[in-house]
Amino acid sequence: MRDEPVSERSLRRLCALLLTAVLIAFAIVPVSADVGPKPSVTVSVEGRPGETLYATLLSKDEVYGPWFRITEENIDGAGGYGPLDADHEVYEAFFSYRDPDGYMLMNQIFKVEGNGSFSWSYYPPKEFKAAVYVPSENRIFVSGELEREAFDSFFSAVIPDLSGKEAELQVQPLYVTEDIRTGNQILAFFVRMLLTIAVELGLALLFKYRKKREILTIVITNIVTQGLLNLVMGLLDYTSGGLVWLIFFPVMELLVFVIELIVYLIAFKGHSKGKTFGYTLLANLLTAALGLAVALYFMAR
Repeated sequence: MRDEPVSERSLRRLCALLLTAVLIAFAIVPVSADVGPKPSVTVSVEGRPGETLYATLLSKDEVYGPWFRITEENIDGAGGYGPLDADHEVYEAFFSYRDPDGYMLMNQIFKVEGNGSFSWSYYPPKEFKAAVYVPSENRIFVSGELEREAFDSFFSAVIPDLSGKEAELQVQPLYVTEDIRTGNQILAFFVRMLLTIAVELGLALLFKYRKKREILTIVITNIVTQGLLNLVMGLLDYTSGGLVWLIFFPVMELLVFVIELIVYLIAFKGHSKGKTFGYTLLANLLTAALGLAVALYFMAR
């Protein structure tokens, strides 16, 4: 069957329309993305297996979102700020600590059982110190200064072994390290890259793009576009979270389609514009679906 001719003017109009859609989406998405999930800080606590612990994040902000500083004036109400709130005695123990760097107790304390974890998932402080209270020892363990950089930040805290020492209220160091979780993202990138090239080369053979120059053009173009796509999407996931990632994913895939279409129209002179357009559209629809499936799989792990 002979390919239907597509005029150069029509393709230019189509590319202009797609680019306009991308720009509009970029302008709209940041406004609507603010209604999505908020950042979180998750801290795993080790060192006191089998014990009930209490943990919190100390902040320099007197008010941050719904959270506020515990003071002499409002500590009498502490212990009744919510169904998961800690007892008043726990607030008193944390409140007795005076941080030399100005970090303060807020109205959010978590109960941790043994080697467990806690997650401040709604308006966590940007800069903070992690603090853990061990009731059986009457001790508070406080970390150094930490900062939430990723949208979902993860930290590991280790309570030092102080067995045999007097159990009077005292402050001890809490050893905290940040967990940088990039392994899944790197693996997902290579899986998406391999699947994309495999699909596009398979379709290229079906569409009779079989010359060495055409195959190399497809491979190199996809390495570049997929590299840029994954870099941008990885940064979005790190700084803004999964919801913004999902919103921007079709926008970025549309941009990849436009770039690849322009490259293929220039490189595949021996084929009709309609055929090149059809190949590029089908290839990008298939690889976008596969890429989304791979990304969601690794996000859930």
